[in-house]
Amino acid sequence: MKKYLLLLVAALLVGGTAMAQGPRRMDPEQMTERMVKQYKLDDKQKGKVLEANKAFTEKMRGIFAGGQPGQFTDAQREEMTKAREAYSTKLKGILTKEQFAAYTKDQENRGMRRGGQGGPRGPRNMHRR
Repeated sequence: MKKYLLLLVAALLVGGTAMAQGPRRMDPEQMTERMVKQYKLDDKQKGKVLEANKAFTEKMRGIFAGGQPGQFTDAQREEMTKAREAYSTKLKGILTKEQFAAYTKDQENRGMRRGGQGGPRGPRNMHRR
């Protein structure tokens, strides 16, 4: 009986961890499909955005590979910022002005919901200074 209980607890822990990490790890195809619907991209834009999403995802995975979840060095944060800026610049060249404006607005709102810079909790990592 103890073995079954232990097995059940272990399965729940593993399953809960996978569920907690799953939704945050969106793959480039999912990102692209969401953007196609949200910004009404045409087929040509879809292909270019997919390539940009693949490159961005690979870059970010490389940065994340070196650290603990949620605990990044200043160098990693700087790399992430540069990667996001490069991605944004790439998208600006692919999307129309209206689409890019909508994308930018959505990113700002997303930062506010997460409590990013200027969000409800103020600047991030304030306690680390």
